[in-house]
Amino acid sequence: MLQKCLRAGTCLILQAAEELKLKQSCLGGVEGIGKCIDAVLDAKRAANRTARHVKSLGYYLRQFAAGREDKPLADFTAEAVDQWLQRYPSASTRQTWLNRLSTLFAFAVRRGYLAANPCDRLDRVTVDKPPPFILSPAQSQLLLKQCPTVMRPYLVLGMFAGVRPEEIERLDWSQIDLEAGTAFVDGKTRRRLVSLEPVAVRELLKHPLRTGSVALHRRR
Repeated sequence: MLQKCLRAGTCLILQAAEELKLKQSCLGGVEGIGKCIDAVLDAKRAANRTARHVKSLGYYLRQFAAGREDKPLADFTAEAVDQWLQRYPSASTRQTWLNRLSTLFAFAVRRGYLAANPCDRLDRVTVDKPPPFILSPAQSQLLLKQCPTVMRPYLVLGMFAGVRPEEIERLDWSQIDLEAGTAFVDGKTRRRLVSLEPVAVRELLKHPLRTGSVALHRRR
């Protein structure tokens, strides 16, 4: 009787092992992380994400996978991700890394490569940001008056159009239509149309060199 029970128990263990192996195979868990990174980057390009966004995402993901590109996705546990994050003392840096890695594993879940996203088991990183300094109308006028001509478009687009500094640095005058009062701005993941306030249009029309890069002075 005992031997029969042992044989039955062994059969159950072997059956469970076979089911687990089959499940991992179906989920793609044996696939290396390097192949998954290639797939997620291809998917982002197909979804019309900006080249800058795809390049940045690829930089983070390939750095995470460096030296272990063939390691199965299922081996990257929440604990492994958390250990990677702990090497960065800055909360902002950890938040960026967690967002990038979560993008990879969420893609793997959607494609059926993984059953769950390990990043979902981690606490989200809270970043304390100082409140923005808001200029009064008088301060804005004073700053604009004192600003050198070459820097004025940079300042105008930031103050009166809400364009981020890094977006202004990528902006070209050919993307600005002063007659329509609009600008096509290359954001983090896509290009968006920004409406320019009349004061912004008026100030930009005063600029003597409306060709090439809007923020050419920033790269000198």
